[in-house]
Amino acid sequence: MPPARPSTMRARATVALLYAVLTFVQLVGFVKLVVPVLGFDDPAAASPPRETSASAPRADAARGGAPEQVDEAKKAGCTMAGTARRATREADIPYYVGCAFLQQETDGGRNVFGHDPTVFAGAGEVTRSKYLAYKSVRQRTGEMQGVGPMQLTWSTYQDQADRLGGAWKPYPNMLVGFRHLADLHRSSGSWTAAAHDYNGSGPMADAYAAQMADRFDHMRSALS
Repeated sequence: MPPARPSTMRARATVALLYAVLTFVQLVGFVKLVVPVLGFDDPAAASPPRETSASAPRADAARGGAPEQVDEAKKAGCTMAGTARRATREADIPYYVGCAFLQQETDGGRNVFGHDPTVFAGAGEVTRSKYLAYKSVRQRTGEMQGVGPMQLTWSTYQDQADRLGGAWKPYPNMLVGFRHLADLHRSSGSWTAAAHDYNGSGPMADAYAAQMADRFDHMRSALS
């Protein structure tokens, strides 16, 4: 057989190349068709879009977050600022109001027992075991003590916090206190009057309300 001519060799090479390309195209089409059916995702399609610096504030706002305000609250003396923000939003009261009360009641939100001259006075940090021991004494004697960041004192409010997860936990404790404040505000029409009623009555409640008026101004200015 005579050797193949150059033109014939080029033609054969072209046919082989076209065949290879056609095989590759068919293979890609097969993968695109079969892979999704088998439950495998395209990594590019499965991955969420990366949040850019420009979109981050919008996403944070959509979640209702305001980390810079929480930082300012901490600087102003609200030590449990993050929990306070969550609880004030749930109770529907201003953030500065909740922080001001925490500052007044427990130096910014410390989870401690109060100092009323009754049972468990000055008993320190409120833990589950300590609180249950206190509650047993309360039920037996009828004597009550301030509990937690919002110093819930009456058994009714302590029991409400227990139903929300435990009066010894900061969030349920704050939520019950803040909801009570919201009710007092609706009745009295001002936060200073609500502070008076939260404390009780008489000269001590008057002094408490005056102190709270200053704290409201301070915290509102810090968070504005």
